[in-house]
Amino acid sequence: MNPASVAHPSEALHADDMALMRSIATGMPGAFEVLVNRFQQPVGRLAQRLLGTDADDVTQDVFVTVLEKAGRFRGECSIWTWLTRITLNQCRNRIRRQQVRRRFEQWFQRRQRESPASDVRAVASDKATIIRKAIDALPVRDREVIVLAYLEGRSPSEIAELLSQSVNSVEVRLHRSRGRLREILSQSGVKP
Repeated sequence: MNPASVAHPSEALHADDMALMRSIATGMPGAFEVLVNRFQQPVGRLAQRLLGTDADDVTQDVFVTVLEKAGRFRGECSIWTWLTRITLNQCRNRIRRQQVRRRFEQWFQRRQRESPASDVRAVASDKATIIRKAIDALPVRDREVIVLAYLEGRSPSEIAELLSQSVNSVEVRLHRSRGRLREILSQSGVKP
């Protein structure tokens, strides 16, 4: 297939791109629908080509991101270029999550095969559930650093890069987040 023959939304900057994005950012009725009607099919097609599956979910995630970030659109590129970047990032995130999930499932299956008697496993499972609920109870900013550090095994410097913060700031956040998690766990009767 000749790439030039594939129909894409115009790359040229439309005079109304900035106006449309401002309208979406300010919540003008009907503006978001105009954007979705114009770009839903090309975004869905791109997601389908990149992922094969989950394209509908990714397409929804792209437009949720647009709603969240409409005020940040600066008009340095066309809306289609901006949506393409968002779609690529959403697809990358989806692929990463799928890879992490597969690794976790493989690890979990290995652990179950290698694990001790079922009562010990049940106790560990109960404790894991309590810990997971405690992590879920943390504010999002605290949860991010705890998950990245302890569940993802990321170093403070990696976390700093991911969160666009200094290493020192991440270490302080991590210290405070551990304290908050410790408090929640002690209220649950679990020794951290």
